[in-house]
Amino acid sequence: MAGPTAGNDTTLKAKRILKAEMQRRGFTYKELADALRQRGAGPAANEANIRNQINRGGFGAGFFIECCLAMGSYVVRLGEPGQDE
Repeated sequence: MAGPTAGNDTTLKAKRILKAEMQRRGFTYKELADALRQRGAGPAANEANIRNQINRGGFGAGFFIECCLAMGSYVVRLGEPGQDE
């Protein structure tokens, strides 16, 4: 088993996974913001804020999970067994 991944690497990986899931599901930032608001995210969930938060990559696990649920992504592949990025 590989050791823990450096925080910056994990942040970059989370950003790539979320963007890939958006592309796989055909979601734009606007559509994701709308879906998050429908789930009760509030007015801060607008297109510009969501785009910035994802592109910065410094979001928490809760935001990641809410985005996945808003897109209907209940299974997300984090990588292949034995694959270290």
